[in-house]
Amino acid sequence: MYYDSSGVCVAENVAKDACERAGHDWGTWGMLGLTYCMRVNSDAGTPCTDNSQCSHSCIQQPDGTGACQRHETEFGCFTTLQNGVAGAALCVD
Repeated sequence: MYYDSSGVCVAENVAKDACERAGHDWGTWGMLGLTYCMRVNSDAGTPCTDNSQCSHSCIQQPDGTGACQRHETEFGCFTTLQNGVAGAALCVD
């Protein structure tokens, strides 16, 4: 079941359309494979060197630079940057 922002149960296609119209990502997330709307951070993809520059975390990119994480919850394995230095790799699911 899916719920709108007021808590009313709605059909999946209604929830998906509302999610995507708001600029967020509809998908299946995490090890449990739950399908829901994942909020996209307003600063997603912004270059960074430290978590303090992002609404959530500064994630190291494959080229070594940093970018503010896309979603409020980051799934998978990633490395955050603090003062331009990569920390330990984290895996979240």
